[in-house]
Amino acid sequence: MSDPTSTDIPLSGVPRKFSWMPTLDGYILRSFLVPFFILLFAFTLLFIIMDMYNDVSDFLDNKAGLAVSAQYFMLKIPGNILFILPITVLLACMYALANLGRSRELTAIRASGISLGRCGLPIFIVGFCVMLLNFYFNEQLVPETSQQAEIVRKTVNNENYLEETNARLQFHSGDRLRQWYFGQFNDDGYQERVKLKFFHQRMESGKKSAASKKNDIDLWPKLVIEASKTRFVSGTDDVPGYWEFYEPFPYPYSKDAAKSETGVPAKRCTVQDILDIFKEMEINVKWDVATEKPSAPATGADATAKPDTAEETVLILSRDNRLGLGNRAKATLPQDELLKMTEFSKLVISEELAPDKPSVIIKSVVEPETLSSLDIITILHDNPHMASNLRRIYWTIFYNRLAFPWACFLCAFFAFPLATKNERSGIFTAIATAVGIAVLYQVLNEVFMVAGKSGYLPPPLAGLTPTIVFGAYGIYLLKKAG
Repeated sequence: MSDPTSTDIPLSGVPRKFSWMPTLDGYILRSFLVPFFILLFAFTLLFIIMDMYNDVSDFLDNKAGLAVSAQYFMLKIPGNILFILPITVLLACMYALANLGRSRELTAIRASGISLGRCGLPIFIVGFCVMLLNFYFNEQLVPETSQQAEIVRKTVNNENYLEETNARLQFHSGDRLRQWYFGQFNDDGYQERVKLKFFHQRMESGKKSAASKKNDIDLWPKLVIEASKTRFVSGTDDVPGYWEFYEPFPYPYSKDAAKSETGVPAKRCTVQDILDIFKEMEINVKWDVATEKPSAPATGADATAKPDTAEETVLILSRDNRLGLGNRAKATLPQDELLKMTEFSKLVISEELAPDKPSVIIKSVVEPETLSSLDIITILHDNPHMASNLRRIYWTIFYNRLAFPWACFLCAFFAFPLATKNERSGIFTAIATAVGIAVLYQVLNEVFMVAGKSGYLPPPLAGLTPTIVFGAYGIYLLKKAG
């Protein structure tokens, strides 16, 4: 007779299972995907209706065609999806688990020895894929489609919107030491009717003024360079890039000239004047005067310069003289005569003196929130002396841009423990809880963003903290629920 106290069943219960279970995983996955796609479609349709309510009057008033209107609203969809993906994942997960809990299926699954974390594995995988999709939307698709949608809407109101946008373009460098005015801007070619101002920070007894220390805006214009057109030539590893100013007119800034009708003094700067102004601005400049054959025209049938055309005089300014003369010939006049020269066909300025590349200029005049992380890093890299308050804004947006897509993945960690906690309360309680969590996260995200941009919090802390806290608490709840 066997011992009645003995048993083959472990006293600790059935061991937990972590193996691949296609039947169970497929069942849970279907329970999640059905409400996920329904909610995604419903939210997308809702946002389209809201966009139509807000913007359709612009298209009707200007009698825009159906194709243009449809193009605009289609371009708005990726931005809407970017915003609704996290809440869609959370609501779909809560709804699916609430249904499983109402029929006691989730209780039966856990009683069989399957942990809550293993039960949610298929949903975690989908959440991770949605997070990757959100990264793509956030970094590539949405910035492009949002700008295109804005162009379509503005063009409906004004057919010459694009031309007028690039006309009369103004750009103040990140370090606030240069200001550009473009009569017509082209980020990949020649800019027309250009004015460049160099600023200097006012000093008092060898120290920065109190206004400068506090606001970093106590700057005074010192040198102005005007030109009929300019272009930027990219550099190499050995030679930096440079700006070419055609028919340059350099002159020292003066209040009297600024108040005059033309704003331009009658006298140009000599080479010596330019060097003295840079020295006053505490910028060490090296220079060369060279001659070269005229450049081929930017447009037109004449593709090459005529060999009998008179040589052009070029003034070259750089920090370390790495520009050299290249294919140019060094001027043969004595140095004292070169220093007195005022007339130049072309002025070449190294990017070390004017590091504002056209690609940076065109991106810096738009809202930082519309830029991708790569664009933000490019702007920060190309403007090492950017003002601290502006740099703080860019970094805060950058860190938040990296953290936000993770909310799609982390929503699943919240949904499982909260759904089991509200198992007896029903679906509506689960949905209300999910909406409350989403609203709380969004509010905290906005508060931390404002604090980071204003300087109350370091950019990494402001951009990452809400998502890290949100995720850590979700993982804690999941672990606690088993």
